[in-house]
Amino acid sequence: MNTKSRILTIDDDETSLWLLKETLTGKGYEVLTAGSGEKGVAMAIKSKPDLILLDIMMPGMDGYETLSKIKGTQETKDIPVIMVTAEGHELNKKKASAMGVAAFITKPIDFEVLFKDIKRILPDG
Repeated sequence: MNTKSRILTIDDDETSLWLLKETLTGKGYEVLTAGSGEKGVAMAIKSKPDLILLDIMMPGMDGYETLSKIKGTQETKDIPVIMVTAEGHELNKKKASAMGVAAFITKPIDFEVLFKDIKRILPDG
């Protein structure tokens, strides 16, 4: 990669945030983290990441509401989103797909699958 792609991870689980940040930073990405949907939306607007990794199950604003706000905001509507969640039920995948997610990955994360999706979504990924 010539320039670092910026990835925002939004998850209420600190261990998941840490794991994603360490792994993605090790692959040369710039990683931002947000521990809630509210913080994630604000950070997405402010930092304009190249990609967002988003959990579904979060207190307060869940992943679907967060996704709706991201896709409904002019500054962030075109940022691709990968759902990364333990909620791998087919209905969740269909709902996320209908809302415009670029990919859906279940926890525990298979990083080979995640990196394949990132490379597919980001031109310099």
